[in-house]
Amino acid sequence: MTDKTANKTKAILFDLDGTLAQTMEFHYDAWRKAMLIYGIDLAPEDYYPLEGTNLYELAKKLFVLHKLNGGDEKELVNKKEKYYLDTNKFVLYPGAVELLNVIKLNNIKLGLVTARLRNSLNSTAPLEFLKIFDSIITGNDTNEGKPSPQPFLKAAKKLGVMPEECIAVENAPLGVASARNAKIYCIAICNTVESSFLSEANEVVKSFEEMRNTEAFKRLIH
Repeated sequence: MTDKTANKTKAILFDLDGTLAQTMEFHYDAWRKAMLIYGIDLAPEDYYPLEGTNLYELAKKLFVLHKLNGGDEKELVNKKEKYYLDTNKFVLYPGAVELLNVIKLNNIKLGLVTARLRNSLNSTAPLEFLKIFDSIITGNDTNEGKPSPQPFLKAAKKLGVMPEECIAVENAPLGVASARNAKIYCIAICNTVESSFLSEANEVVKSFEEMRNTEAFKRLIH
């Protein structure tokens, strides 16, 4: 993060699953159970590269990948969501809440940008956690999901800031691509994939503690 970036930052936009919350294993397990109905045992490597995609687009991609013609994307997503709601646990990564609170105390706006459907988000994330954010963009709020820039651009607009006044924090290649396509400075955190998969990000860190301890971030929050 350059000094110039830190000085003009008015908002920080966070992805949720795999970035703030340790939830990806539950999402993968739900997709795997849903695909078993079609006779497919979904491999991790078939799912994780698609992480962050709009759910209906992800379902379509899975049908194409496994040559399932005539599959109903809405039905698959509904089954996946049911399995997820039945089995999920909402656990935040170490240092996540502390970082969010420090950002708020420094009068920097907070946005949440997730592919999650709003019902799923509201049903699983604690209300006190969701109240931290000044704006929340879900998969229901955009016509296009990541890697399209639309989710991040809509988040910035809703917060009343320009894209160049934002920093995005992501954990997945498609999320990084979405932020960069929106011309937003992106910090990637290695919670779910190795740094080599996140090379498009402006910066890559291993933890929220490492993010907080960069000199530029220390100048951003006091």
